[in-house]
Amino acid sequence: MLAATPSRSSPQRVRHTLQPLVAEAAALPGMDRYRKAFPALAHLWILILHVLEGSPSLRQTHARLRLRERLWQAWGMTRCISRTQLTRSTTSRPADGAFHLWQTLVAQAYGRSVSDPDLRLLLRLEALDSTFITLSEKLAPWSKHGKAAAGQFVQCGFDLAREIPVWLALHGREANDREALRQRDLSELVGWTVILDKGYYAHKRLADLREAGVDFITRRYEPASFEVRHAWAVPAVPLGTGEWLVGDYLIDLGSPNNRTSTVVRGVRLIQYETADGERHEVLTSRLDLSAGELIQLYRKRWQIELFFRFLKRQLGMIRPLGYSHQALWLTVLIVAAVAVLLMLLEPHRPVDESRVAWAKAVATLVADDLSVLRL
Repeated sequence: MLAATPSRSSPQRVRHTLQPLVAEAAALPGMDRYRKAFPALAHLWILILHVLEGSPSLRQTHARLRLRERLWQAWGMTRCISRTQLTRSTTSRPADGAFHLWQTLVAQAYGRSVSDPDLRLLLRLEALDSTFITLSEKLAPWSKHGKAAAGQFVQCGFDLAREIPVWLALHGREANDREALRQRDLSELVGWTVILDKGYYAHKRLADLREAGVDFITRRYEPASFEVRHAWAVPAVPLGTGEWLVGDYLIDLGSPNNRTSTVVRGVRLIQYETADGERHEVLTSRLDLSAGELIQLYRKRWQIELFFRFLKRQLGMIRPLGYSHQALWLTVLIVAAVAVLLMLLEPHRPVDESRVAWAKAVATLVADDLSVLRL
């Protein structure tokens, strides 16, 4: 039982936000090639409703929609397509429309104000991490690599100020996180600070970021060598975040004798202990912030872990729309687009309604209110 029901204006907000974007995405060249009887416009709307509802399978979504004749008419069709047609289209239709929809929603999100009080620190702060989607070895043999479990990694750049995914990539186990970072176009991150998970740690990657004008915050790989150039005084009282600062140094990181002969000069090393005595080390190229501010920023990396949980467990990213690479990429893009949509609609969500329950209720009203989908 829902704690509250969205007002009748909620579907209109969805329509006003999505209608022109979905139409624009569906009109991209090649989206309707070989699929004249099932236009991309209808396909995108079905997938959006599928994710909003949190449906456990595309089969169940098709069963709920197949008897709604006026809904299919609103999408420019005379009758419902078969489930086989829906499955084949989801497996083979280009993901360009979903990619375009996600990007245009992200662009809209950048037009909104940021409510975080740490705006000065967060305005250009991105957490970079990956999550693994396990696939069936039998149904997706292409995703099998060596003896490891079949599946793919989703790389995500997460804007911490606006709480949206701004960069996505898909790759298998044959490429690690460091390789994924190497392939990314760093020009889009100039002036940003990137919080890196330890899987991205490599002195060459850190040097590439510095050279591209991108700052970083990450944990130090313990065996990594360094040379101290300067030591700042540390306070004798705990920081405002509750930790005890143990050391604050300017160092040269790495050695010319290591495998890549990469030395990253002028890096800041912050050593601190938590209240229970655990010691941590943070590396950063930011010299303009206090140790307490940098520790606070690194802590915010946890938001991307919560975001992954939301995508996988509540928006259904762990249940792909199909088992081809194309279908998996389409799944990631549609789920990401819906996540950004929910962020845009967040000001209208009732305070006593969970985000997931509210999304399901909005999806139901959108499907019921045919005037909303009279496109």
